[in-house]
Amino acid sequence: MDKIRGSVFAGLGTGIFAVNFVSMKVLLENLPAMSTLFLRFSVAMVSLFLFLAFKKADLKVEKHDYKPLFITGLLGMFAYYVLFSFSLRFISASVACLLCSLIPIITLFCESFIKKVKLEPLAVISLLISTYGVYLVIGSASRSHSSSSALSGVILMLFAICSWIAYTFKTEYLLSKYDDMKVLAYQNMFAVIVLIPLSAFELPHILNANFSASQMLFLSGNVLFVGVLGSAVAYYAFILGIKHLGVAISSAYMNIMPAITMATSYFVLGEEVTPQKIAGCILVIAAVFIITFKDDIKNTFVTKKAA
Repeated sequence: MDKIRGSVFAGLGTGIFAVNFVSMKVLLENLPAMSTLFLRFSVAMVSLFLFLAFKKADLKVEKHDYKPLFITGLLGMFAYYVLFSFSLRFISASVACLLCSLIPIITLFCESFIKKVKLEPLAVISLLISTYGVYLVIGSASRSHSSSSALSGVILMLFAICSWIAYTFKTEYLLSKYDDMKVLAYQNMFAVIVLIPLSAFELPHILNANFSASQMLFLSGNVLFVGVLGSAVAYYAFILGIKHLGVAISSAYMNIMPAITMATSYFVLGEEVTPQKIAGCILVIAAVFIITFKDDIKNTFVTKKAA
């Protein structure tokens, strides 16, 4: 029963995370970037603090921890999403998601460089496979965009990924002291504070926008989706998945995220899905699976060799 529940929670979290890319693409095609992010993080902040209040959680934070909370909010919420938002001007939601799925591989290489640990052969193999997979997808994407604009989008997304990796390293200390939802709530709060003056410049554009009632309803639904579901529900569901299944199996669900985003983009945004794009997606998913289960793969080979 625990495995079924865990699978439902991990699958739900992964599905929401995947569709989140498409929903953000929809919002950014209709609203200015800073205003979109301000709305997203405002809704997320309110929903997270309400969730914590419902749980009767302690909201207090030690004074000296406000600085790391601000820095991580700046890296993981503000910087990551600003770069991510601008990258979506040049690349599709499915390509952005595919690049994001490389985070475990890039993190492993960064950790190896920082800690000066020798990389295992499986890690190198996964990097080569994923690089070729991304090359296939970008090559396919450049047919619908110019090669230079597609490259610009990829570079912006890679900077966003670097910002996210820095965020994960910096957040490790905070998660060892506080509830993860509390950390997320404060990080969203600091992102909102930073975005207030930036989004204020876009206010005339918002006020002069001429949206129909149906468009307003559609955009409001997307704001609620990325703010409540994408920032709170998905995160909490995935945590429950980890509790029931463990980190390794739950992470395996995240590996199929690019495929879900690609399918959603096809139906919602009308993005082209080519055999080359599918092949690239499969290669990246395979590479991430290798890095996720590298210890199990290594142990299997050792056991067979010993037998």
